[in-house]
Amino acid sequence: MKINHFASNNCEKVFFIEFGNTYYEVFEYQIAYVHKSNGIVFIADTNAEKFPISIRSLDNFFSNFNSKQFFKISNETIVNRDAIFYLEEYNNYVFLTFNFKKTIALKISSKKIDKFKKWFHD
Repeated sequence: MKINHFASNNCEKVFFIEFGNTYYEVFEYQIAYVHKSNGIVFIADTNAEKFPISIRSLDNFFSNFNSKQFFKISNETIVNRDAIFYLEEYNNYVFLTFNFKKTIALKISSKKIDKFKKWFHD
């Protein structure tokens, strides 16, 4: 699995994901969230499809995204504001329901929760 990205002529970022002999094209606006679980990083798109990608850390990968559009909730998760349909906060967790109706619970530090809510509502 390889991932390459570039800005296209109309300045939209697109990620080309190679999986076996197949290439997938995922535009930045199609990314709902990026999540690391059990050492594997996935891009989940707005159609609820997940694409494994070969990166070890989200730190450098996050620098590819527009910080007004994407927020790094934790070392494991980056979310896209436009993909979030509803959010609820409870005891250092945020429950995010995405436009494709999938809900995930994400632990967020008490230091980041106010920053996240401000980012989301701006």
